Amino acid sequence: MSSGNFSDLDMWRKTSAVFEMLQAVIGFMDSLKDFESEADSPNVAFQSRLKHDPTWLSSIDAQYEADMQKLLNLPDDALPAGIDLPSLSEFRNANGKASFYCRHEDCAQADSGFFTSEAREQHESCHMLRLQCHVPYCAWKGMGFRRQRDLTSHKRKYHPFLEGFVIPELSNSKGGEPESTTPASNTPLQQAPAVTPSSGTEFFPYFSVSNGASNLDFSGLETTDVLENFDFDSFLHNTDDDNGFSFDFSEGLETPGME
Repeated sequence: MSSGNFSDLDMWRKTSAVFEMLQAVIGFMDSLKDFESEADSPNVAFQSRLKHDPTWLSSIDAQYEADMQKLLNLPDDALPAGIDLPSLSEFRNANGKASFYCRHEDCAQADSGFFTSEAREQHESCHMLRLQCHVPYCAWKGMGFRRQRDLTSHKRKYHPFLEGFVIPELSNSKGGEPESTTPASNTPLQQAPAVTPSSGTEFFPYFSVSNGASNLDFSGLETTDVLENFDFDSFLHNTDDDNGFSFDFSEGLETPGME
């Protein structure tokens, strides 16, 4: 039965007291997850359960467990009237291994029990809901948070970029629509011409390679500033000047693929 299936209670509607009690019990059972998620420990969660249970069931459960623990821990030399040692020993053998039950409603080990309350609490901590921060480098990763509002507050403080961050659109200087850098679909893409400095091209009009030697040829240069009768060839290939400067790159220059 759940709070979302009240049609099962139609048969009890004529008995208002029973119907109201069943509604209260169903609402309480659905709120158990909230008790566990907001509590800091299993004991605190169980105390909240005792406080809000509209029936006596949680109180009976708690009293039964308290009496069970008291009987198991009775000293052998100070037994109360009506309890003898052989009967107590038999009781311990029958119930000693299952005196502390898991108080989580959906636990698969709820009927197996634990030897001590400490062992039971360690087990119950596995049922405590933990909300994880999934930022890989977060220092709190793996520790978790008890409440959703705690996780939200953590993200806003330490990971503010996760809160609705939107990359703004770039617009042109005229305040119009953003300029697109993607070419139009009907505009053909033009392949850039291959540039190979093996001969004079529009990119290298005065540069050429011949028989492994690189040459600069300014013979086609039209300008009124060039001195008449200036010997470019002698200027470019002269190696007898005082500084030993030359434009002849034939020595030591290797051009792959130009053999």
